[in-house]
Order: sequence, then structure tokens, then C-alpha cells
Amino acid sequence: MLISNWGAISSWLSGLWELIKGDTLALWGLLKDVFFSWSPLGLVAAQWEPIVAWFKDMWARVQRFIEPILNGVDAVRSVTSGISDAASSVAGTVADGAASAWGWVKGSLGFDEGTARAAPAAIPASAPMPAPASALPGREARLDGELRVRFDNAPPGMRVEPAEVDQPGLSVPTKVGYRSLGRE
Repeated sequence: MLISNWGAISSWLSGLWELIKGDTLALWGLLKDVFFSWSPLGLVAAQWEPIVAWFKDMWARVQRFIEPILNGVDAVRSVTSGISDAASSVAGTVADGAASAWGWVKGSLGFDEGTARAAPAAIPASAPMPAPASALPGREARLDGELRVRFDNAPPGMRVEPAEVDQPGLSVPTKVGYRSLGRE
């Protein structure tokens, strides 16, 4: 029976094979595309125009809320910049005035360029000197101060020279501690 109907059976099997082969090839192409040709970059590139349109639409909806905030930030930035400029101008003026006043004080006390002011030549040596502040009733003259200089991580062998002054009655003691490891 199989041999006598082989023509009909073979044509039916051929049709079945073509049906299975067509669907299988379509499924195989889909599997190859999904697993071997797929990439996130490929998806983004294929859908780029819709992505751009979505962001444009989103910005159009959000822009009315964000622009006033950005304008406020710019306004605050310009106000603070103006205040900063004014403050630095005032600080510069105050610093210049303080430097000028300090220069005048140093000049008046005779401390310009590290030299003491000489007595004016117009006053004769025999002229009586004015009374010092300590001689006035209720007044006491006192000079009090301190100068600290630190040398952290000083090189070995560094020493401090004694201070030399040309003011009568003024002594500047140097109180320096030396490490025993730093002595020569």
C-alpha cells in the first residue's frame, strides 16, 4: 500500500516540508536578529527621531516652570555680583586708607625704613625737653608688646641672632628653645 500510494504520500510530505521549512526559516531569521544583530545603540539609532520629538515635547511642557527659576537665579547672581564688587571696592579703599595711616604713624614715630628719626637741627642741645608722659600727674608710660615668630620644620643648625635696637632703654630678649637633636 505504501509503495502503490508513494506519489501521493511524497507530494503531501513535500508540501508539509515546505510549510515547516518556511515557518522555520522565518523563526530562525527572527532568532538571529534578536540574539545576534541586536544592540541598544541599534535600537536608539532606529528610533532617534521619535526620541528627539519626545524630548522636544517634554521641554515645551516643562519650560514654563523652569524659565522663571533660571531667570531668578540670574537675577540673584547679578545682585550678588554687584554686592561683591562694591564690597571689594570698599575693602580696597579701607585697606589703602589703613596703609596710608600706618605709614604716617611709622613716619611720625621715626620707624621709616628701619631707621630712627633724628632730632631736628633747629632745637639746641641746651633747650629744655618736654616732660615725659610718666611725669604728668595721673599718667604712666608703659610699653608692652610681644612678637612671636615660629619656624616649623626648621633646618638643622638654624639659630636666632640677638636683636639690635638703637632706642635707649629698649631691650628685646630672645627666648628660644632648641631641640637637643638639632644642636651641632
